[in-house]
Amino acid sequence: MNSIVTGPDTAGWVTSGGYVDFYGYHAAAGGWMICGWVPLPTPRSARSGSGHGRARIVFEGGEAAGEVVIVRFHRDDLKDRGIGVVLFLASAGRFYGRLQSLDLQEDDARFRLVAADEAPQLRDVDVTNRLRPILSGALRGEARNELLTLVTRRGYSGENTLDRLSDFVAIEIDEAILCPPDGILLIGWYLTMPGVIEQIRVRCGTNIAELHPEHFLPIERGDVIEAVGHARGLTDANCGFMAYVPDIVSGEEPVYLQVETHRREIGFKNAPACRLRGMAALRRILDGFDVQYGAVVPALAHVVAPAIERLNRARLAERPKVTEMRFGAMPVDATDPAPRHSIIVPLYGRIDFMEYQLGLLASGGGMAGTELIYVLDDPPKRRELQQLAESLYLRFGLPFRLLLLGHNVGFAPANNIGLAHARGEFICFLNSDVFPGTPDWMGRLVARLVADATLGAVGPLLLFEDGSVQHEGMAFQPIPLLGDLPFPLHTRKGWRPRDAAGLVHEQLITGACMVMRRSLAGQLGGFDEAYVIGDFEDTDLCLKIRDRGLGCAVDHDVRLYHLERKSQQGPGQRWRMNLTLYNAWVHHCRWSMPDTATQDGGHG
Repeated sequence: MNSIVTGPDTAGWVTSGGYVDFYGYHAAAGGWMICGWVPLPTPRSARSGSGHGRARIVFEGGEAAGEVVIVRFHRDDLKDRGIGVVLFLASAGRFYGRLQSLDLQEDDARFRLVAADEAPQLRDVDVTNRLRPILSGALRGEARNELLTLVTRRGYSGENTLDRLSDFVAIEIDEAILCPPDGILLIGWYLTMPGVIEQIRVRCGTNIAELHPEHFLPIERGDVIEAVGHARGLTDANCGFMAYVPDIVSGEEPVYLQVETHRREIGFKNAPACRLRGMAALRRILDGFDVQYGAVVPALAHVVAPAIERLNRARLAERPKVTEMRFGAMPVDATDPAPRHSIIVPLYGRIDFMEYQLGLLASGGGMAGTELIYVLDDPPKRRELQQLAESLYLRFGLPFRLLLLGHNVGFAPANNIGLAHARGEFICFLNSDVFPGTPDWMGRLVARLVADATLGAVGPLLLFEDGSVQHEGMAFQPIPLLGDLPFPLHTRKGWRPRDAAGLVHEQLITGACMVMRRSLAGQLGGFDEAYVIGDFEDTDLCLKIRDRGLGCAVDHDVRLYHLERKSQQGPGQRWRMNLTLYNAWVHHCRWSMPDTATQDGGHG
């Protein structure tokens, strides 16, 4: 098909087009190689024999478009009618079917090349064998040298070849973590001089993704600088990295890096096999970085959040086996065998708190018509808890049910499993380190819900052991150190409690002790399991209650004691703080910026 070309030197010039002689996808070069010819005269800028332009290639099953490298060579068979061309178009795609046409633009000239019926599509090795002698005899120029380097590249053979590059490039991948179904998170380090690396690609089978260092989560690795960097004059300790790559893993195919330098050379680096799963994988990621201030949001958005979201979803896809044990039989009304109230208490770490809590519940009265459900989310403590439960029932005589989970799932799923087993009209989510102070506290909180149909959830005033306020409501406040993400802070925490103030409406109340109708909890799906292990589930639930047109409140006339996080054993650890940071990001994306999804689809 003819094209009319316009420009300062060629106004009104009509070309007769050209032809494609052969073509093929060169995997090592990462693009399409096309050999053919175009008519003369050539554009002024191309008379040196090589250059760059733009092309659009139409195949039977798709298209590829972008910048092309152009090299020209003389063809005796064309005489003065045309000149041979070799084109290279970088492209991740390769299976498009037969080539039909190619539109080429270089400066002020445009050509359309069509593929003859006999124009073959060649394999990598055949493309190399056909083009090497052609390029060796082509018109000299930088583009010719570039294409010679590209076409003679060796493809991936399973070897690490970075040490064969002309420039120093060192990359180590310490850990590769599969983020199901097909994402991967890479943890490692890299060292090279500025300007050496042109491009890094992650490859697996036919899948290709570009790795952008500006989206890395940098990690300080002074050990690498000491061992490797100083000898090369490299001193930046932030040479460690985490990088997340979505949609890359393909079956059992190996994952590897393809590094291209400014010389157009390539080297390969194998990623290790993915060995960590579930909580072990989550903890490895969360324990591996330390970010503050402006570094928080980019780290979460580009790396941590999409990886953790996928890992958590996969972890929870396998629901735990639930074994139920009953200790005693709850007295029931013969006319209504269902309990009026259900109290759900997850257990993790400090299971000894169950003894104190159960003893106080038994001695405080007000448990008539109330079923008590303990959910063990700590399987290694199963035998210890069974022995303790037998002893506690014999001592206190208060009936309770025990749900033993086959594997650890976290705060939200454990409570939701308890909710699924509860039978009461009203339910109370209760932490194991919360102890009653006001007699008949459950009945009094339920009475508030009965009296006010606009009330969705109610909690008590929670006090520390010394009688100061632990919780009487929460409000969001951005924390600059933590990337200005909003965190729910307890109002008047540590203050002396106010005189009896009755029911006070609050936007947010804690899940440490929260009472609501079981029907509403079921409609809202309980606590949202997108929040990993624990944190922000309660504020999320409060905001969902608000969206139903209902309110939350604290009853200052009802007082319980909360030891606050003492049920979690062990000192604070970095992975746990970073997990809270992740949960804050999930909450922020959902409620502070609802039109913005996190990487990999968000947490809606």
